[in-house]
Amino acid sequence: MSSSSASSELIGHCLCGEIKVKIQRESLNDISNGAYLCHCENCKRAGGGLCSYGLRLPEDKVVVLDSKSLIKKY
Repeated sequence: MSSSSASSELIGHCLCGEIKVKIQRESLNDISNGAYLCHCENCKRAGGGLCSYGLRLPEDKVVVLDSKSLIKKY
């Protein structure tokens, strides 16, 4: 994720840059959100490693920008 130190939000994107995710910086201070590691086979394959990691955040603190409707649900 990229950000400037003065920004109140963090912005990240997928590898091709077409899908962006914005989160509110203050939501990272809430310890109840928490980060996690997953070691299931799907996450290992998707990430190409021993595990994948994620961050739980309330939906109202996350904005997904997908102007070309590229996100797919399985």
